[in-house]
Amino acid sequence: MSAISGLTQSSLVSESSQLQMHIPENPPKINTEAGEFLMNLEPSDFKYLTFADSLVTSSEAGKEVGEFKVSIEQTRYNGEDCLLVHANSHGIVDGVPCGTSIMAYVNYALETLEQHHHEYVNLENLPLDRRTTILKKEDGYNVNKVIKR
Repeated sequence: MSAISGLTQSSLVSESSQLQMHIPENPPKINTEAGEFLMNLEPSDFKYLTFADSLVTSSEAGKEVGEFKVSIEQTRYNGEDCLLVHANSHGIVDGVPCGTSIMAYVNYALETLEQHHHEYVNLENLPLDRRTTILKKEDGYNVNKVIKR
């Protein structure tokens, strides 16, 4: 299990929050066949996972109220071949603009190398903007979380 270190928070956070990891007593175990399959994947097998897609959401009146986009592409990160995963969703729910975006570099061992997550809800009197960055380090992960209210 990787350690999480380096948690920092912005001075703009109105409430203190703390990152805690909960590890269940009996975590799920991978199926033997599935584990063997994953261990035998070659980088060339991942070329079939690359794609881009999008979806537009509409109201009952036919008005566009949101959009979802996702893409996975092969790239390099710090000299290592990997996948870039990007998903973005934004729209209006009950008149309130909101959205979330995630971008991650994932190596062929399916380890997250770097991840950026952004969420927002633009309530008139109480907007929320939350950003989380995760970076893989030699001894675990560095997590930076900023919440603006």
